[in-house]
Amino acid sequence: MLNTNRGRRQRPLALSALLLAVALAACAPGRPGPGGPIDPAQRGMRVYRMGTRFGGAEQARVLAERLFEGTGAQVELKEDNANGLMYVNPGDPSAYVRIDRTTGDFSFSRGLARYYGGGATPGLPDSARAVEIARTRLREIGELPQGEALVVQHVGGLRMSEVQNGATRTVDKLVNVHFGRRIDGVEVGGPGSKIVVTLGENGALVGLHKRWISLAAEERGAAEFLRPAEVQAAATTLVRAEWPRARRVAANRPELGYYDDGHGNVEPAYFVAATIVVEGEEPSRAGHVDHYLGVVPALRQPRGDYRQQERARVQPGGTRDSLAATVQ
Repeated sequence: MLNTNRGRRQRPLALSALLLAVALAACAPGRPGPGGPIDPAQRGMRVYRMGTRFGGAEQARVLAERLFEGTGAQVELKEDNANGLMYVNPGDPSAYVRIDRTTGDFSFSRGLARYYGGGATPGLPDSARAVEIARTRLREIGELPQGEALVVQHVGGLRMSEVQNGATRTVDKLVNVHFGRRIDGVEVGGPGSKIVVTLGENGALVGLHKRWISLAAEERGAAEFLRPAEVQAAATTLVRAEWPRARRVAANRPELGYYDDGHGNVEPAYFVAATIVVEGEEPSRAGHVDHYLGVVPALRQPRGDYRQQERARVQPGGTRDSLAATVQ
């Protein structure tokens, strides 16, 4: 559940912070002209659903053993309470894997114990080398997408500050390569279509976060997409609903891109970026400026999860399920 607190009101995040960093780039190929939002039907954009389903527990076991190969770990996957299979190394809790049994999405860490000490990590690749090494590591473990437009979105890493003889210095510990997806010439925003590769000593694979399903295309007719005027109205409604106390809103025109909800749906959508001047609930927040990014489905009857929030089951101090009918 993705949410944040602002004063007494809890508002759902339409997108995670990660999406905020990538969705603006994802929209660039579909930047609207003076007449309003671009029509996805004119661009020949399609809808995509999850193609080949993940093989469940047996395929998860094979994947986990492949990820931990050479570490000596005795991997035994156990069910969690969120449709996943999980393993944590009892000798090093930083070594783990969690695999979604439906989509095959997973988060993996080989273990960070050797990186806890002082000093820079030996042989840590620079940005240019890290991208090629990351592709190689994905290929070695059979996780490099085939026939896909894999896009480098960001190269970052983990640094640590340490003090020696009263002086502070910063050392590089790990490097992260963030990959995204391009469909029909348009980069994809949203929680899905992400691969993050973490590299360590001499380019060794330290961690891997993958949310990347196979896709099956579905054609849609022009009548199934919102008209430009409807998109503008939906965008206005979205921002007003998320920021009812805003004193002033400066929003761009909705920009067309693809949105992957991380649950098996990739659909054309409009991304709305806005600068919000808040009418603060407390004097200290009066005039505070926030930045917001929301998503409006392009389809009249979308199947994607655009709010990324589950319904509340428990009141702050009360009865379970009593809010389920009112909290969307």
